[in-house]
Amino acid sequence: MNNHFMKNPITRSLALFLSFVALANAETSNPLYPRPYGGAGAEGMKKEITSNKDERGECQGVRDTAAKFGLILVSPDYRARTSWMGPTAEADVVQIIAELKQRHRIGRVFLAGGSMGGTAVLTFTALHPELVAGVCSLNGTANLVEYENFQDARTVSFGGTKSEKPDEYCKRSAEFFPDQFTMPVAFTTGGKDESVPPQSVLRLAEALKQAKRRVLSLHRENGGHSTSREDTMMAMEFMLREAGR
Repeated sequence: MNNHFMKNPITRSLALFLSFVALANAETSNPLYPRPYGGAGAEGMKKEITSNKDERGECQGVRDTAAKFGLILVSPDYRARTSWMGPTAEADVVQIIAELKQRHRIGRVFLAGGSMGGTAVLTFTALHPELVAGVCSLNGTANLVEYENFQDARTVSFGGTKSEKPDEYCKRSAEFFPDQFTMPVAFTTGGKDESVPPQSVLRLAEALKQAKRRVLSLHRENGGHSTSREDTMMAMEFMLREAGR
């Protein structure tokens, strides 16, 4: 595991990202950018994603899939607990992708994340589909306009409230932009998830199915705000397989 620092082009502040080469041959690997439970800072990211001691299904599933397919696993630090996929976080990921392409022979980029990270990968893909070869969203939301939780944090990240910045919330809501999702997409949702209700993601998944896109929706009616290792790996492997990995 390696630590790297990069300077955000908007704020000029330094942010940490962590890379974990799952297999030795990084020169021919594809990168994977998981954005797991975003409330954790850099130390949390190290623990959640790269530590084999973390037994949560999402973390195990991402690590195991990366090892199985020989991916470069990258975990960007959110730099603050309020950092949803607003303009600054978006700029971070664009820059990290560009810098890693300079460091390694990278052909394609896959995004995966859980909870706030599951929302972030959908938002980023809606904004930058040309950079993304596949998406795996675990327990995220696709509609930041209707979503009501964590509003104080989103106000900081998006630069204002829903009434103050309606366009910002709209353009970061993947549900409004299904045409951007031409790559393979996998979702996991829980019917009893009160932290991030599943309805917007289920609607997006249905829209993509109707458009004959490559989509997998794993909805567990009795599930809450978590995804098992088995479902995580099923979702990840669908994304990679459909992308021709």
